[in-house]
Order: sequence, then structure tokens, then C-alpha cells
Amino acid sequence: MTPRPRIRVLLADDHILLRAGVAGVINQQDDMEVVAEVSDGLEVIERHRTERPDVTVMDLRMPGLGGDEATAAIRRDDPRAKVLVLTIHKGDEAVHRAIQAGARGYLLKDVPPQELLAAIRAIHRGELCIPPDVAEKLAERVRYEPLSEREMVVLKLVARGLGN
Repeated sequence: MTPRPRIRVLLADDHILLRAGVAGVINQQDDMEVVAEVSDGLEVIERHRTERPDVTVMDLRMPGLGGDEATAAIRRDDPRAKVLVLTIHKGDEAVHRAIQAGARGYLLKDVPPQELLAAIRAIHRGELCIPPDVAEKLAERVRYEPLSEREMVVLKLVARGLGN
């Protein structure tokens, strides 16, 4: 039996200790591997071009270029790129900018390891991964922008914890 291909992950965070911890958690999985680690927003764009990871796990605040700007640049270069934001920033504006840039998921750095791994797998499958509390902040932020009735129904369901 041929082994399944592993989910190739690119890590982007300016804190080396955090990257080492996340890489350790990911590399312990049979179905995942970290293919590169970078510490700034400009470097993540270049490494994404060379490595073509399945999922990029990215912080929002990095030297050179912020994570939302780097996400937008990566998605312009590769519209199928899958980015998971992993950050300490829980404000609605940060969430909105990341999602608007093309991030497929948004987690806070205090998330348990199993939730991070589940998010990587979900994003790899093409799903969105936005926890209910983050979705609620996003819904509050976009509440002031015109949305269709259907868009509001979907946002409210996501905020309650239902999947897409």
C-alpha cells in the first residue's frame, strides 16, 4: 500500500521559539510535514513560490511585511494558496483584514495543538476554519457593511459554531 502524501506546511512567524514548537507538533503527525520556516513577510512570499506548500501558517505581525499583506501577495501569485493565520490579535479589524486578504482560517496562538492540526487538515481539504468567537467578531465588523440577507444568515450560523 502506498503511503498518502503528507500535507506540506510553510511556517511564518518572527518568534523562533514559537516556530520550533509549532513545527514540532506538526512534524509529529503522520500526515504532515513542515517544509520551510521563515521569520518575515517578504521571505514567506519567496518561500511560498519555491516550496508551493499545501498550507501556510502565518502570523500577522512580522518584520518586512505584515501577514495580511503577505497573504494577499501570495494569493495574487497563486489564487489556490491556502493560508491559516495564527496570531495573538483577536480584534475584529485584524480578522477582517486577514480574511479579506484571502486567509482560509484564523486561529489565536493560545489554541490547543489538536485544534491547530484540525484546522490545517480542514484548510487543506478546502474548508474555511474560523472559530465561533472569531466569526462573531467578523460578523460584528461586517455588520456595518451592506450584506445580503443570505450572507447574514450564513455568518450567524458560523458564529454559532456550524461549519460551512
